[in-house]
Amino acid sequence: MKTKISIFAFALFALVLNINAQNNYKWIHGLNGTEDSWKIYKEAFTPVNGSMLKYSSDKSITSIAEVVWNENYNQFNQNTILIGHSMGGLVARELERNHSTKIKGIITLGTPHQGAHVAKELRFGGLNKLKDKVVVKGNECVTASSLAFAYDIPGLAPFFLSIALSVNAVSAVLTGPIGDIALNEIAAGQFNKDCTDDLQPGSGFMNTLASRKINVPILTFASQEDRWQLPRVVHCQSNYKRLSTDPYANVDGNFDMTGYNALSDFNNGLKVFADIHNGFAEVCDVIGYVFPSNLVAAALHRAAAYKLKSASSYIENGLDYDHAVLIGATRLDPIPEYHESLSTRQLSVLQPAIKEDGYVTYTYVTVPEPHDGVASVKTQQLDKSRGYNVIWANTTIKGVNHMEQRNHKNTKEEFRLVFEGTGKYPTLFKNN
Repeated sequence: MKTKISIFAFALFALVLNINAQNNYKWIHGLNGTEDSWKIYKEAFTPVNGSMLKYSSDKSITSIAEVVWNENYNQFNQNTILIGHSMGGLVARELERNHSTKIKGIITLGTPHQGAHVAKELRFGGLNKLKDKVVVKGNECVTASSLAFAYDIPGLAPFFLSIALSVNAVSAVLTGPIGDIALNEIAAGQFNKDCTDDLQPGSGFMNTLASRKINVPILTFASQEDRWQLPRVVHCQSNYKRLSTDPYANVDGNFDMTGYNALSDFNNGLKVFADIHNGFAEVCDVIGYVFPSNLVAAALHRAAAYKLKSASSYIENGLDYDHAVLIGATRLDPIPEYHESLSTRQLSVLQPAIKEDGYVTYTYVTVPEPHDGVASVKTQQLDKSRGYNVIWANTTIKGVNHMEQRNHKNTKEEFRLVFEGTGKYPTLFKNN
């Protein structure tokens, strides 16, 4: 009997030890997120020993961390793993700073560890500058097109001219598909001032964060998407509830393609209308041999076609560049220029490198860098020089924008490897 009791007591003791040793996962959403933001992954990987922490984005990051701790301190133990999306990763680091004995490790996804440049741009009108550029191009297209058709059909001239003079109509037509209005709402209108102050590169919070010792292992995931991020991000944010709660909503990883396809269709429409105007111009050229006034119509149609193609070219090339500049996902690349000789004064000013065949100077150009639509890949990672506790994911998660990170097959696969402890990632984060 005593033997059975001893065995039972030992088994119970072992069970208690195992419970205490089991990782305790706390999922923390990003700015203006909800508890549902981590729902897909929490239920898939930590259904028993994981919970989602919530907060309101109406304070500074330091204050948010204090509130989260005060409301949930009894849920923390020495085996707590914090998992933060976007700003949630910074909240996690604040929690670790003040309660390091209760934090075993941190995982971040899409977190701007070096600051979110977009927060600064939004506060100082960067989005409005992009919007103005888009609206101007739209105005030019509609005005040129309307004038051409008004000249062709004098009876409908007032109708076409009223369209040309309607700035609001132009803004709705062009900025709607591009998603500028929606981005303004999700990125500027809902941002809390204290949060955006903290998130800006060079802020007091970011400077303190950069100088702080990293005490626990931090695994940083960075993701990136390729083309036309703006409509992709907007579509995912506009449908965040379904994306965050329905595990089947993005099985193929193409949820954001609805936004992409909308812009693609719009861009193709611009090209079609440009071709229509060119067709009218050719017809007017022929008729112009008999009725010279039609040569004016031909010129107007060609002008409209030019404006439409210019807008299409901007969407295909300039929009992504301006978006990258808006969020700070750029770098300077040197372009060398070789010279046979340079004067002493030129040498002192330009300080060129010396080559065997002469001298070389450099012109620096701004080029986009990989990003997820909100933060560059480089800011989603910590500098490895900060110490051995900084752990990068082996690869950047491709094909995933910032809002889509909450439910994507590629991100899910990386989390699976983490929680199964396959050897690719430290077993510290393994779900025992």
